[in-house]
Amino acid sequence: RLNEAALNQTDEDTYVTVCCALIDPAERTVSIANAGHPPIIYYRSREKECIPGCGDPGIMAGFLPRQEYAT
Repeated sequence: RLNEAALNQTDEDTYVTVCCALIDPAERTVSIANAGHPPIIYYRSREKECIPGCGDPGIMAGFLPRQEYAT
């Protein structure tokens, strides 16, 4: 819905980058959806190290109609 809202409410020279994370502490999982935003970096405090995020940043929101984003 965010993509369609951005597409309908902006001009053709405007778009949005988005990175959204759903954290489930009980399952110890993180699900990430990315729309044109640079890849995230995980920081593991126990190991004191940064780990590059995975996956393609995808296409930005508000650029193409009916775009779907993987998690």
